[in-house]
Amino acid sequence: MSITKSRFFSVQTALFIAISMLGTASAVQLDATVTQASGPEADSYALGELFLPGGGLAATWNLQTSVSQTDFSNDAIQGGTEGIQYVSLNEVRGSEDSNLITFTVNPVASGEIGISIAQSPYFDQEGTWNGGNEETAQFAIFWSGGGLATVADPDGQLALNDGAGISSGANVMFSNDRAFNVNDSWGIDLPSGVEQVSLRWSSVDPAANSDLTREWVTFNVTQTVPEPTAGALFSMALLSLGFLRRRRR
Repeated sequence: MSITKSRFFSVQTALFIAISMLGTASAVQLDATVTQASGPEADSYALGELFLPGGGLAATWNLQTSVSQTDFSNDAIQGGTEGIQYVSLNEVRGSEDSNLITFTVNPVASGEIGISIAQSPYFDQEGTWNGGNEETAQFAIFWSGGGLATVADPDGQLALNDGAGISSGANVMFSNDRAFNVNDSWGIDLPSGVEQVSLRWSSVDPAANSDLTREWVTFNVTQTVPEPTAGALFSMALLSLGFLRRRRR
């Protein structure tokens, strides 16, 4: 084989390796910040940003509610490394109202978005939330695009089976023996690529369950990123070519 053909083969090999490795990606947790929060009766309640672990902006987010026409009010919002936690308040006994909570992600960087729903990863860190009775609450969950969401409930805190798949429109209730918003381990992973989800939060039985008090829910966001980055792979390919050329001199 001639040197020219050998070098051409080396270029082809390096490019093939680089391109084939670009398909490898993993989901990384995005760090959430709150840049704006409105008042307790505002339907356009909060918005913020989502950052990659290295600090680059990955997406923006916003949270809409329907509190202005209901017995609910916005009580608190918190962001961090475990998502955006929203707290609502309803102290009206026997309230039959529901609060429609819509969470939307607007990607800035490339990569597929993943949204999961949990309850209280920041449980009462600021000492301001009392926690309503979980067993009185329920929520219906909605998203577009089809697919099944996956339920993770290792401790039986929901009235659903661990590992179950649920469709958009499903109703989620809490187990009867879960009295307060403490030590929550349940979660719901939406289908990959879903960038908006709505929860219609309400009381299971307003007459029997009295008031909801404070109820909170968290939206956790991930994004798929190349592993390693394209820039790193291209550098590796160039280094490989340089090494091969040096060997032939």
